Amino acid sequence: MINATLSNVELARIKALESYHIMDTLPEQEFDNITKIAQEICHTSISLLSFIDAERQWFKSTRGIEVQEVPREKSACNETLQPPYRIMIIDDVRTDARFKDSLVKFPDGIVFYAGVPLVNEQGLALGTLCIMDTVARSLTQAQEKTLYALSTQVVNLLELRKKKDELEIKQNALRSSNHELERAKERLEIALKDKSEFLSMMSHEIRTPLHAILGNINLLLEENPRTDQEIPLNVLKFTGETLLSIINDILDYSKLEAQKVEVERISFHLSDLISNIVEINWHRAKERGNVIKVALDPAIPTYLIGDPTRLVQVINNLVSNAVKFTKKGEISIRCIAQNIEQQKVNVQFEVADTGIGIAPESLDMIFDEFAQASALTTRQFGGTGLGLAIIKKILALFGSEIKVESTLNVGSKFYFTMPFKIAEKIVEETHLLELSFENYRVLAVDDNEINLRIIDRNLTKKGMLVHTFSSPLDALKSVEEGNQYDIAIVDLQMPDLNGFELAKRIWTILPKLPIIASSADNNAETVALSLKNNMNDYLLKPHTAQDLYKVLAKHLIAATPK
Repeated sequence: MINATLSNVELARIKALESYHIMDTLPEQEFDNITKIAQEICHTSISLLSFIDAERQWFKSTRGIEVQEVPREKSACNETLQPPYRIMIIDDVRTDARFKDSLVKFPDGIVFYAGVPLVNEQGLALGTLCIMDTVARSLTQAQEKTLYALSTQVVNLLELRKKKDELEIKQNALRSSNHELERAKERLEIALKDKSEFLSMMSHEIRTPLHAILGNINLLLEENPRTDQEIPLNVLKFTGETLLSIINDILDYSKLEAQKVEVERISFHLSDLISNIVEINWHRAKERGNVIKVALDPAIPTYLIGDPTRLVQVINNLVSNAVKFTKKGEISIRCIAQNIEQQKVNVQFEVADTGIGIAPESLDMIFDEFAQASALTTRQFGGTGLGLAIIKKILALFGSEIKVESTLNVGSKFYFTMPFKIAEKIVEETHLLELSFENYRVLAVDDNEINLRIIDRNLTKKGMLVHTFSSPLDALKSVEEGNQYDIAIVDLQMPDLNGFELAKRIWTILPKLPIIASSADNNAETVALSLKNNMNDYLLKPHTAQDLYKVLAKHLIAATPK
């Protein structure tokens, strides 16, 4: 291989790489998921995630080949690191003199190579996400875009780790400054504000590519794929949802820690709620040879008043853990009525399994943040170690606490009690989805072309007339030219005009047009800001087609298509 000339920003690049403390770290599930997605989507034998310092290329995650590191001067990916940064695709490396002496070996020989540089916010390339194969081939445009989206995801994960470490350092410094309590309090408030702003940004930056990935996978699954395509698509969907779950854990924990979670008090159907949780976990339970059983006390009233979102989060987390740590066993969910009186009831929830159990010496630590029963558990089963810590904090909001009984290699039982008011029968909203969408005109504005394609396909197949714009200025021009719309979906984070500014300009022309704010930022402040700016609703990314239909139906129910 011909050695590439080092760029004049090499010292800055290596310094930036060192700031992430990623070199020579242990394998992590989040990065392994990304190489798995790259391999599955591009259908290649090998996928690699690597970082390159002054002397070597070190592999953080590998699939299809066992390699730890190679000298940089012999690295194929060293060429990908040369500016201008863009994807490098070699259909047949045998025709390229640069690849003659590559040290990355494979029994059948490397023939195809494609690599994307991992470029951080400062424009410095830290390493590469690459795929290789033993036969000559090419990539589709969609596959290239997916590799770019995945490379962005890698950098976002690095930034998240780095910011988390910085925040922990700040928090430790504050705790050690007890003698300067007032000053420490001011610094803590500043740190929490910075953390909230950072989480808002990272929520958008991480969820946006995930929305594109999951949205396209769902569209492919809806188009009756062949059996041999359906299995890998479901694997990709599960992997993407796992990544989203990990990100949600981190964001949720941070919001709970900052005491920015609002408690709802609404009516809900407990039996339906439990059924939905079983459905969510059924597929993975079946894959592991598990059965899920439910026992619902008939004395529990059908409708309760409480916070169904947080209740689902707690129970689903416990069931998901039970499924993960149990193989060819049983997971049971029990709901038991206690103290029914004066339109109030306490319900005890139990989630038990016949899984690996927890050692007595580990029981006191499993509810601590970023902690699991053992390092072996972390490596074998993955996860952030935040799930039970989140449950503990959520239940504290309701004056409850999580308890556990467990025997190693026999199983575990987690249980808690929550108070509810008894509600009358609630009006179901399923009728909203029965609304005919034929001929409604929709204006969709998003600077991300992939998001627009997903919205367009989901709405077009419902008979809607969709006009999409990647530029807010072009969308405004369309309204100014007299085009009429029944509803608009507007992304909040866009160049030239943000979603709030665009909505105000549109309302000067179409004052009664319902406008739905769309964003990957799930912070309560952003939702509140949308309502304060008179947006008619808020659509969080990633979302399902059913989520989209339900939001539109709520605001089109009184409209008449032209």
